[in-house]
Order: sequence, then structure tokens, then C-alpha cells
Amino acid sequence: MADQWELYNLEIDGNEERNLLVYDAEFPTIIDAELLPDQLNMETAEIKLLARKLRAELASLEADCLSLYPAAHPTAGHLD
Repeated sequence: MADQWELYNLEIDGNEERNLLVYDAEFPTIIDAELLPDQLNMETAEIKLLARKLRAELASLEADCLSLYPAAHPTAGHLD
């Protein structure tokens, strides 16, 4: 199964009604150009570049902030 990604332009779509990516396709697959919001003012190449940048940023944050099991503090949050 492909990664499932969503990308919204919150300035023009605050309710997240128009996902700019096909969420269950190879990353990053952009929705059909005729479905892109008129006020988006972005070409599909720009959307792909932004999606790749955000994906890389997420991977970096996950690597920095999420520890792998076994956790560094395996008893953290354990209730006796």
C-alpha cells in the first residue's frame, strides 16, 4: 500500500476540503489540474516540490524527536 499523504493550502482552504495530492497513489501525485483551486496560483511542479520539501522536513523531525523502541526511557509513563 502506498503512503497516504494530504496537502492543503490552508490560506484558501481552511476547512481542508480540497486535498492537492492523490492520497493513495505514488508520492507525490497531484490531483488533476482542472481540480486545483483557481486561487491556488501554483503549478503542479511547484506543488510537487513543496510536497517533497514537507515530506523531508517531516522525516527530519521524526528522526530527531521520535525515539525507536526500545525507548531511551522505557518506564516513562509507567504507572505502578
